[in-house]
Amino acid sequence: MRKLTEYPTLSLKERDRRWANVRAEMEKRGLDCLVLCGWPAMWDFNVANARYLCPIGGNAEHNVLIFPLSGEPTTFIYSPVFTEARNDLDSILDFVMDENVDLTQSALVGRKIDGSLVPLQSSSMSMVNEDIRINARSAGLSLVVVPLEFSNCIELSDEPSVASSSKPYLLRVNGLLTGVVFDRALNARLAFRTGPLHNASCRWRDYQDFLGMLPKNRATPP
Repeated sequence: MRKLTEYPTLSLKERDRRWANVRAEMEKRGLDCLVLCGWPAMWDFNVANARYLCPIGGNAEHNVLIFPLSGEPTTFIYSPVFTEARNDLDSILDFVMDENVDLTQSALVGRKIDGSLVPLQSSSMSMVNEDIRINARSAGLSLVVVPLEFSNCIELSDEPSVASSSKPYLLRVNGLLTGVVFDRALNARLAFRTGPLHNASCRWRDYQDFLGMLPKNRATPP
C-alpha cells in the first residue's frame, strides 16, 4: 500500500550516514561545532549546506543550524509579535521582499489572530522520524514560525499543559510557511499525513487555497 507521506523524505539511515561522515571530518579537524547559516537566496541554493544535515528550511526560509560533534543539532526559529491577516499573493510577496520589514518581528497570516502576541521565552525543535517536534514557552499568546511549507495535510498533535488555557492551532504565515499559535506552553508534533483513507482531500484544499490567493483574473481552475 502507498505510504501516507507524499513528499520525499530523508531516511534515518541516510541521515545517520551524513552525520557520521561530517562528524568524522569535524573530529579530524578538531572542531567542536558547526554553525551553518542557511540564507534563502538563489532559489534556496544557499541553504543547501544546512539542509544537508537537517531537512528544515527552504521555500524562502532561513535555517541557522548548530551541529555539534555529539548530541542533537539545533535549528533556530523565530516568533513575530506583529501580524496582519492578508491572503493576496502579490501583496504578500511585496511584504516579504521589502528590505524595511523585519520578518523576525512582523508577519502576514492567513487569518486574524485574536489577542496580542508576546515573544517566545524559550523554544526548541527537533526531527522525530519524519515529523517535527516543537517545545516552546512564553508569557502569553505567541506565534512560532516553523520553516515548513504550509499544507492542510499537516496535523498538529499537542500534549495538554496546565499552563495553557487554549488549544494550539496552525495557520499560514507569509504565504508559504507554517505557523503555530499557542498560549504559554507548547509541546507538539507536526506531521504531514495524507492517503486514500486518511485526510484524502487535503491536497485539493491546498490547491483551492492557492487559487484564492491569486488575483481573480489569474485564478482559473482547470
